[in-house]
Amino acid sequence: KKRHSTDSEDHTIITEMLESSEHMAKIVKDLNQFSKASDDERIYVDLVDVIETTLSFSQYQLLNSNIKIEKDYADDLPMILGSKSQLQQVVLNIITNARDAMPSGGTLSISAKHDERTQNAILKFSDTGEGIIEEHLARIFDPFFTTKPRGKGTWLCLSISHGIIESHKGKLSVQSQQGVGTTFTITLSTLTPDYLLKNEKYTPIPRKNLSRR
Repeated sequence: KKRHSTDSEDHTIITEMLESSEHMAKIVKDLNQFSKASDDERIYVDLVDVIETTLSFSQYQLLNSNIKIEKDYADDLPMILGSKSQLQQVVLNIITNARDAMPSGGTLSISAKHDERTQNAILKFSDTGEGIIEEHLARIFDPFFTTKPRGKGTWLCLSISHGIIESHKGKLSVQSQQGVGTTFTITLSTLTPDYLLKNEKYTPIPRKNLSRR
């Protein structure tokens, strides 16, 4: 990195490689912590930042696989209390699964909305891939269950993702239709512990005030 000027393309690429390596090291550390059922410190997390940061690590692979990315983010999406690294891991797992489901290319649509009635943040990841047959949907979050060819891995990452979202008191669900595609939906509460304990008037914490903290 030091051998290249800061305004060169090589410097930018190497910087991204270093940041990605550090991110992967953090994921491995978080996996070890998660397997031991330890709780990460909860901080205010910008979910759009979680998605965008994760996309920056995987965007090259998606584009190289001829996958188009469409985004739809709500301006009023509040912050949530959670573990940014664990949520990034969930998003990465879902994006990777979507890429594998579209070997000939396709479209990955990502949305992040705020349901004011339930005070939930709702993230959706929809691909135009091969889809999952109905009999497999009930087992998709089971550890080591797979329909992938030998040597192509299992859906263990989805099982881990399911556990992470549950540890955030949220819900991870899936809808799929063969030949049409698959949608993973993450639902997370935007209510804070103080609100839940004291039953105070709810005031959402906007992203624009805390996203740079």
